[in-house]
Amino acid sequence: MGWDAHLNHGCWVEKTVVTGIHEKSGEFTRVNTVGSGWRRLSEYDVTDANCLIEWAHAKLIQLVKRLMEERKIDQEVDFTILRGERQNLTRHEQGGEGIQQAARRVGRKLVRTG
Repeated sequence: MGWDAHLNHGCWVEKTVVTGIHEKSGEFTRVNTVGSGWRRLSEYDVTDANCLIEWAHAKLIQLVKRLMEERKIDQEVDFTILRGERQNLTRHEQGGEGIQQAARRVGRKLVRTG
């Protein structure tokens, strides 16, 4: 049995599209958008994931051993965790358009031209 654990770089980012004075109310107004962003992982993210994996693995071992005992299964099972490549886990890699580029592109479409 096995599973993979993946660290999530994704986050929500709020970006101001335009600011100004509202025509009718005369109040300062800001138009924001929310988009997907990318955040750099830290050593704490990796440590949290490791703790969660270790805990889940220990619980799974308990459950499997109990089920093997209940069903009288006499089979040797290797419960060791096989760790994959962990180099550069916290390195910043982002593909595609960033939130700043997307906000500028949207902002250009909303600017009054006349």
